[in-house]
Amino acid sequence: MRLLKVILLALIFAAPAAARLSPAQLAEAGAHPPPDATLPAKLAFTDQRNERVTLGQIANGKPLVLLFVDYTCKHICGPGLTLSAKALADSGLTIGRDYNFVLVGMDPRDGLDQARMMQHMRLSALPRMERASWFLVGDKADVAAATRALGYGYVYDPSTDQFAHDASLYVFAADGHVASVLPELALTPDMARAAIRNSGSARPKPNILVQAARLCYGFAAAHGVYGKPIAVALQAMGILLIGAFAAWFGFVRWRSRKAAR
Repeated sequence: MRLLKVILLALIFAAPAAARLSPAQLAEAGAHPPPDATLPAKLAFTDQRNERVTLGQIANGKPLVLLFVDYTCKHICGPGLTLSAKALADSGLTIGRDYNFVLVGMDPRDGLDQARMMQHMRLSALPRMERASWFLVGDKADVAAATRALGYGYVYDPSTDQFAHDASLYVFAADGHVASVLPELALTPDMARAAIRNSGSARPKPNILVQAARLCYGFAAAHGVYGKPIAVALQAMGILLIGAFAAWFGFVRWRSRKAAR
């Protein structure tokens, strides 16, 4: 799991930047809930079953994990969802009983077909998560109301038809208040369990993976504007990580063949 995250980050970092958003625009993309932020429980969306449902009905008095996504994202939304769902599945908690998991599409142009496609493509290897997760679509006003209530910023880049956005998970306690905001790509089973149980130990430990994940969702998730030295450094890091993994894999195979002789 951890190795998969490192490889994913390396591939993201190795990708060239190609967007037209300014640093000022990118600064608007972030997850900064106000101190008293609570789940906008009365907001209604349409789920993947084509039924109207409010966020409060989905929470149903349980902790709720919420992720804003672009269902047609070409970058990390899909892989990030798979990694997050795997961490939740490995947390020792049961979706639907101990917590609920909901995704809200940030692009009102996306419909149920796009939501269902992401659901199947990214969660088919985790059948319980696929069945019990909620994939929601809504109109522009409802999406704006949800993101505004939770201090979630995102910016549309027309040059790539993609969104610059923060890949963070909102974790709500059973009473609806925001308990934690966690980096999607750095989520671990222990971190997910602590956040859902609201034990106060959900904050990720500062390490290179967490820092890389935050940088990724701040810039690479939307292929934002890099300064040239930063872009070169990130791409070099990606190439080095991929090379190191290839060398390690080759060494393991060589040692296995030697032992079999």
